[in-house]
Amino acid sequence: MKRMDDDGNPPPVLTSGSTQPIVGLNGETLVEFTPFKAVAQKRKIYVTREVETLLRTPGTALMFPSVDAERVLTNFYAGYGVGVSLKSAKNCQFERLEGVGEIWAACFRKPKPGWRLFGWFIEPDVLMLGAGYDRHALAGQKYSETAVHTQSDLLARFPNLPILQGEVPEDYITGLIWNLDED
Repeated sequence: MKRMDDDGNPPPVLTSGSTQPIVGLNGETLVEFTPFKAVAQKRKIYVTREVETLLRTPGTALMFPSVDAERVLTNFYAGYGVGVSLKSAKNCQFERLEGVGEIWAACFRKPKPGWRLFGWFIEPDVLMLGAGYDRHALAGQKYSETAVHTQSDLLARFPNLPILQGEVPEDYITGLIWNLDED
């Protein structure tokens, strides 16, 4: 597992105990996601203001606020078991997209067609989610293209965010996970 910036230097390490927002260019911030249900925190999720609005504001998008999205994110946050894939296995909650580097999707499947939030791991157990899309809007090649564009946009807005690189799901998420790539 390696974490390096474009110059080959280790990126800055976030203080996982901090609840302060991460500040990007022009004062834009990432905020820490907190579930509606009070649970002990084991992992951390940062979201853009757009994702926070999507998840928390009724009427922003057809299915939000979403019981399925809240369940998936709360399970991650609390350190409960989550389904993980590095090969786009069916029915995973978190998948690293194939062929596009270290871009991850949080997958909400209900109600259909479901939604995807794109982002990446900043460090083990710390996930940043930056943009959300209706699954129908991502059909075919648009899925990868949209993910790559989203990552480029987010890196331009938050240039100091590290991108964790790993080889197995446990490099990204510790504790209880279901590796859906295993037979």
